[in-house]
Amino acid sequence: TAALRASVMSAVPGPWDKTVALRVGGFTTALIRAGSRLFEMPPEPRAAIDAVHGAEVGVYKLQHDATTTDFRALFASADRAMKSRGWDRIVGVAEEGQFVAVYFPHRKVSLRGIKCCVVVFHGRDLVVASASGNAEPLLKLAETHLGPQLRRPDILPVTGLQGCLRSAIANLPFLSNSPSKL
Repeated sequence: TAALRASVMSAVPGPWDKTVALRVGGFTTALIRAGSRLFEMPPEPRAAIDAVHGAEVGVYKLQHDATTTDFRALFASADRAMKSRGWDRIVGVAEEGQFVAVYFPHRKVSLRGIKCCVVVFHGRDLVVASASGNAEPLLKLAETHLGPQLRRPDILPVTGLQGCLRSAIANLPFLSNSPSKL
């Protein structure tokens, strides 16, 4: 996230203040997952805890209002920084003074070893976050909640979320075609 943060800050010049910076690594998240097993909890927080294997977030504030922001330059700077580190932008939105970009590594990964990086710039606020983990618990939860709706042929002509995800994974260059235990 440091390179992404630096690229955005260089494209939006001015003094920045760090509001929050937090990093939780694999060891800490493993302890949280193990400790959370001692407590009963609803499936939603359980899936989130099981999914996250590491996360980092930084929140920064520009000391003065950005007079005009060149979002094309912002995208170009962020894309250049991330591409040099092996990441590709898969989502990019710039509208009404807001900027959002989501990046994934362009090397093949599986649902069990997924990583992503997100940057949001709005007004004077900048949030840069990254996470790594196992998407399978979240996908199983989504299928539990949305399964009957996803099986309706008029909504999605596949046999559930698993089929849809397998199809999507097979067609995305950054996800592998390795079998999953969905």
